[in-house]
Amino acid sequence: DLPAPVVAFEAEIRVLGPNGERVIPAAELFTGMLSTALGPDEVISEIRVPAPPAGSASAYAKFPHPASRFAVVGAAALLTLQDGVCRRARVALTGAADKAVRARAVEAALEGGPLTPERIAAAASKAAEGLECLGDLVASPEYRAHLAQVYVRRALTVAAERARASR
Repeated sequence: DLPAPVVAFEAEIRVLGPNGERVIPAAELFTGMLSTALGPDEVISEIRVPAPPAGSASAYAKFPHPASRFAVVGAAALLTLQDGVCRRARVALTGAADKAVRARAVEAALEGGPLTPERIAAAASKAAEGLECLGDLVASPEYRAHLAQVYVRRALTVAAERARASR
Protein backbone atom coordinates (compact mmCIF):
# COMPACT_ATOMS: atom_id res chain seq x y z
CA ASP A 1 0.00 0.00 0.00
CA LEU A 2 2.76 2.48 0.85
CA PRO A 3 4.15 3.09 -2.66
CA ALA A 4 1.02 4.95 -3.81
CA PRO A 5 1.03 7.58 -1.04
CA VAL A 6 4.77 8.28 -1.27
CA VAL A 7 4.45 8.69 -5.05
CA ALA A 8 1.36 10.92 -4.71
CA PHE A 9 3.10 13.08 -2.08
CA GLU A 10 6.22 13.29 -4.29
CA ALA A 11 8.46 12.01 -1.52
CA GLU A 12 12.22 11.83 -1.82
CA ILE A 13 14.07 8.68 -0.83
CA ARG A 14 17.59 9.16 0.53
CA VAL A 15 19.80 6.17 -0.06
CA LEU A 16 23.22 5.29 1.40
CA GLY A 17 25.80 3.03 -0.18
CA PRO A 18 29.55 2.62 -0.55
CA ASN A 19 29.61 5.49 -3.07
CA GLY A 20 27.87 7.86 -0.66
CA GLU A 21 24.37 9.26 -0.52
CA ARG A 22 21.89 9.86 -3.33
CA VAL A 23 18.28 10.98 -3.55
CA ILE A 24 15.68 9.14 -5.59
CA PRO A 25 12.25 10.64 -6.29
CA ALA A 26 9.61 8.17 -5.10
CA ALA A 27 8.16 7.94 -8.62
CA GLU A 28 11.54 6.60 -9.80
CA LEU A 29 12.21 4.28 -6.86
CA PHE A 30 9.73 1.61 -7.91
CA THR A 31 10.91 0.01 -11.15
CA GLY A 32 8.78 -3.12 -11.40
CA MET A 33 7.11 -5.90 -9.47
CA LEU A 34 8.99 -6.15 -6.16
CA SER A 35 11.97 -4.26 -7.60
CA THR A 36 13.45 -0.84 -6.95
CA ALA A 37 16.17 1.47 -8.21
CA LEU A 38 18.29 0.59 -5.15
CA GLY A 39 21.68 -0.93 -5.84
CA PRO A 40 22.49 -4.27 -4.19
CA ASP A 41 24.74 -2.49 -1.69
CA GLU A 42 22.42 0.43 -0.87
CA VAL A 43 19.93 0.99 1.94
CA ILE A 44 17.20 3.56 2.45
CA SER A 45 18.29 5.99 5.14
CA GLU A 46 15.46 8.51 5.02
CA ILE A 47 12.12 9.21 3.40
CA ARG A 48 11.23 12.89 3.08
CA VAL A 49 7.61 13.73 2.49
CA PRO A 50 7.07 17.42 1.73
CA ALA A 51 4.30 19.14 3.63
CA PRO A 52 1.43 19.89 1.27
CA PRO A 53 0.28 23.49 0.84
CA ALA A 54 -2.55 24.98 2.87
CA GLY A 55 -5.95 23.79 1.69
CA SER A 56 -4.67 20.29 0.97
CA ALA A 57 -6.12 16.97 2.00
CA SER A 58 -5.50 13.36 1.09
CA ALA A 59 -7.12 9.95 1.09
CA TYR A 60 -6.27 6.35 0.26
CA ALA A 61 -8.69 3.67 -0.88
CA LYS A 62 -8.00 0.08 -1.85
CA PHE A 63 -9.52 -3.19 -2.93
CA PRO A 64 -7.64 -5.70 -0.76
CA HIS A 65 -6.53 -9.15 -1.85
CA PRO A 66 -8.74 -11.61 0.06
CA ALA A 67 -5.81 -13.55 1.56
CA SER A 68 -2.84 -11.18 1.87
CA ARG A 69 -4.83 -7.91 2.30
CA PHE A 70 -2.31 -6.21 -0.03
CA ALA A 71 -3.91 -3.88 -2.55
CA VAL A 72 -5.23 -5.55 -5.68
CA VAL A 73 -5.66 -1.89 -6.61
CA GLY A 74 -4.96 1.02 -4.31
CA ALA A 75 -5.37 4.73 -5.01
CA ALA A 76 -3.81 7.66 -3.16
CA ALA A 77 -5.13 11.17 -3.78
CA LEU A 78 -3.69 14.49 -2.63
CA LEU A 79 -5.72 17.57 -3.52
CA THR A 80 -5.14 21.26 -2.91
CA LEU A 81 -8.29 23.37 -2.92
CA GLN A 82 -8.12 27.19 -2.96
CA ASP A 83 -11.11 29.47 -3.50
CA GLY A 84 -13.22 26.48 -4.53
CA VAL A 85 -10.81 25.48 -7.30
CA CYS A 86 -8.51 22.45 -7.44
CA ARG A 87 -5.09 24.07 -7.71
CA ARG A 88 -3.11 20.84 -7.44
CA ALA A 89 -3.98 17.17 -7.81
CA ARG A 90 -1.68 14.22 -7.27
CA VAL A 91 -3.04 10.71 -7.76
CA ALA A 92 -1.05 7.49 -7.64
CA LEU A 93 -2.01 3.85 -8.08
CA THR A 94 -0.53 0.68 -6.71
CA GLY A 95 -1.42 -2.92 -7.55
CA ALA A 96 -2.90 -2.09 -10.95
CA ALA A 97 0.40 -2.28 -12.85
CA ASP A 98 3.81 -3.74 -12.08
CA LYS A 99 4.81 -0.63 -10.10
CA ALA A 100 3.28 2.39 -8.39
CA VAL A 101 2.46 5.07 -10.94
CA ARG A 102 0.97 8.55 -11.12
CA ALA A 103 -2.40 8.86 -12.82
CA ARG A 104 -1.48 12.02 -14.71
CA ALA A 105 -4.61 12.08 -16.91
CA VAL A 106 -6.72 12.16 -13.73
CA GLU A 107 -4.62 14.97 -12.30
CA ALA A 108 -4.89 17.05 -15.49
CA ALA A 109 -8.66 16.56 -15.59
CA LEU A 110 -9.04 17.96 -12.06
CA GLU A 111 -6.65 20.89 -11.92
CA GLY A 112 -8.11 24.31 -12.59
CA GLY A 113 -11.74 23.51 -11.86
CA PRO A 114 -14.11 22.85 -8.98
CA LEU A 115 -14.12 19.47 -7.26
CA THR A 116 -17.71 18.58 -8.10
CA PRO A 117 -18.91 14.97 -8.11
CA GLU A 118 -19.23 15.17 -11.90
CA ARG A 119 -15.66 16.40 -12.41
CA ILE A 120 -14.35 13.79 -10.00
CA ALA A 121 -16.22 11.02 -11.85
CA ALA A 122 -14.99 12.25 -15.24
CA ALA A 123 -11.40 12.47 -13.97
CA ALA A 124 -11.56 9.03 -12.33
CA SER A 125 -12.70 7.51 -15.63
CA LYS A 126 -9.16 8.26 -16.89
CA ALA A 127 -7.44 6.31 -14.08
CA ALA A 128 -6.21 3.43 -16.25
CA GLU A 129 -5.13 5.56 -19.22
CA GLY A 130 -1.69 4.48 -20.36
CA LEU A 131 -1.49 1.61 -17.86
CA GLU A 132 -0.67 -1.95 -18.73
CA CYS A 133 -2.78 -3.51 -16.01
CA LEU A 134 -1.75 -6.79 -14.43
CA GLY A 135 -3.84 -9.92 -14.60
CA ASP A 136 -3.85 -12.90 -12.24
CA LEU A 137 -6.25 -15.30 -10.50
CA VAL A 138 -7.74 -12.48 -8.43
CA ALA A 139 -8.29 -9.87 -11.16
CA SER A 140 -7.99 -9.73 -14.93
CA PRO A 141 -6.36 -6.67 -16.54
CA GLU A 142 -9.80 -5.37 -17.49
CA TYR A 143 -11.12 -5.79 -13.95
CA ARG A 144 -8.04 -4.04 -12.51
CA ALA A 145 -8.61 -1.13 -14.92
CA HIS A 146 -12.21 -0.93 -13.67
CA LEU A 147 -11.06 -1.12 -10.04
CA ALA A 148 -8.59 1.71 -10.71
CA GLN A 149 -11.45 3.95 -11.80
CA VAL A 150 -13.64 2.99 -8.83
CA TYR A 151 -10.95 3.41 -6.18
CA VAL A 152 -9.54 6.62 -7.66
CA ARG A 153 -13.05 8.06 -7.53
CA ARG A 154 -13.44 6.97 -3.90
CA ALA A 155 -10.08 8.42 -2.85
CA LEU A 156 -10.75 11.68 -4.71
CA THR A 157 -14.20 12.02 -3.17
CA VAL A 158 -12.88 11.64 0.38
CA ALA A 159 -9.87 13.90 -0.24
CA ALA A 160 -12.17 16.58 -1.73
CA GLU A 161 -14.50 16.38 1.29
CA ARG A 162 -11.56 16.70 3.64
CA ALA A 163 -10.12 19.65 1.70
CA ARG A 164 -13.45 21.48 1.84
CA ALA A 165 -13.83 20.72 5.57
CA SER A 166 -10.32 21.97 6.42
CA ARG A 167 -11.05 25.53 5.34
